[in-house]
Amino acid sequence: MRAITVAVDERTGLAGMLKPQDHVDIISEFESAAAVFYTTPIVENITILAVDSVTSKTGKALGKDGSAAPYTTLTLQVTPQEAMKLSMTEAKGHLRALLRSPLDSAPTNLPSITLDSIMVK
Repeated sequence: MRAITVAVDERTGLAGMLKPQDHVDIISEFESAAAVFYTTPIVENITILAVDSVTSKTGKALGKDGSAAPYTTLTLQVTPQEAMKLSMTEAKGHLRALLRSPLDSAPTNLPSITLDSIMVK
């Protein structure tokens, strides 16, 4: 296994809800050379090792107003192949984390979707 750190923001990192030991799926949005927009699953059921530099399961301390403290990175436990997929995706697309229920470990095997496939025709 390996660890890779990916950048997130409040929108792509679930607005401060993630903590070490949570499990996430990572999807990505791309635009192809033919100007086709699509979203595809990159990795599934990945363990978060750290949120920024915090490795404690309790996560980051709450802000002064009691809200979740913002963070900018997630360090994920992945295979070497998954690390390569995440690295390429981060360079060429937009990553988004999806928090998994602790009760859900089943693979989804979802296909990629395009903008055209979800538009009403």
